Amino acid sequence: MKKYIFILFLFSLILVLMFIRYPLVINDVKKSIDVLLNSFIPSLLPYIIVISLFKELGGFDVLGYIFQFIFKPLLNIDYKCSYLVLAGLISGYPLPSLLLSNESKITKKEEQIISIFVFPSFSFLLTQIVPYTGFKIISLFIISSFVLYFLLSLKDKEKVEYLHFSTLKELLKMRYNKINFSMMYRKVIINSVINMVVISANVVIFSFICALLPQISRFTPLLQGLLEFSRPSLKLVVEGSFVSNIILIIVLLFGGLSIFMQNSAIMVNTNFSVKRYMRYRLMLIGVTLLLSILIFF
Repeated sequence: MKKYIFILFLFSLILVLMFIRYPLVINDVKKSIDVLLNSFIPSLLPYIIVISLFKELGGFDVLGYIFQFIFKPLLNIDYKCSYLVLAGLISGYPLPSLLLSNESKITKKEEQIISIFVFPSFSFLLTQIVPYTGFKIISLFIISSFVLYFLLSLKDKEKVEYLHFSTLKELLKMRYNKINFSMMYRKVIINSVINMVVISANVVIFSFICALLPQISRFTPLLQGLLEFSRPSLKLVVEGSFVSNIILIIVLLFGGLSIFMQNSAIMVNTNFSVKRYMRYRLMLIGVTLLLSILIFF
């Protein structure tokens, strides 16, 4: 009961602040919509569609089989966890979670991987961040993820088996025997658009809340980034100072409450824990900041 009273109070406060700061709020929401229409959606939606088709055609099973020979000795993970790592690296959020969304129970390793190996989409980083920072941010995120997962897996003594090629062929055969390309294509388009709408709606909603925050200091982008990462990161990357780079790393890796809400919605039917997800993200931020100071600053 107290929780719902607090939520009601919070939304009432937001409503009051909205009327007080109405012109600024409207202006900020317009800017967020412009960012969505001009860069975010054009770069992300085609990527989601292509990656989703790749998944439906069994591409990640094949990649998991190939990369298990690298990741099993390195991280002690099986073929399935191997393609989850790849999904996080090449696509970012929310693909790793989507790959497990239909499962009722996920393992500890799978939970760690979809909590650690996930960033803003690779297309967003390439089009919006790399032009200002080069590839050092992406490289830093990847290195930090591998370092953190390696440290967490040191105590893991579970024996992992390789997926045999014959088993892979059987998996693909069963998949292709059931496949209807027209229905699959239709499902991919619909799901991709729905996911894009959900992501875009979260960006707008949380940018709306961000607009209510007073511009009190240079750390305002950090406060805004705790809600939603996209616009604050675009502001920070232009500045390029030492402090802004540190805040940029925190904002991009944390992803904001909007990412937590999206992830919770996707994984609602599984045993996935948002608390553990947040703990892993905070650990990743700590490792990344340490490495960034040692390597780049």
